[in-house]
Amino acid sequence: MKLPFKLRSTTVAGGGLFALTVLVLGMIFIKPALADNDLFKSLAQAIIIQGLIGLACAFYFTAKERPADPAEPRPGDGAPE
Repeated sequence: MKLPFKLRSTTVAGGGLFALTVLVLGMIFIKPALADNDLFKSLAQAIIIQGLIGLACAFYFTAKERPADPAEPRPGDGAPE
């Protein structure tokens, strides 16, 4: 199936992590008793804090190593402008 727009892997990963974070926070909002459960608190902390910080750090530290957009040539690459 051809999508009318291009999805990058970073977009999918970021969107999935955002959806998972919203799901965890929604579960706490719907059932506040989950906030007292130590196992749920540990899992929620791992998903929200480690996932978001890890994704942000990985995106930041690898930004220099990936091309901006392979479909768009950079100036000076020998491609006609």
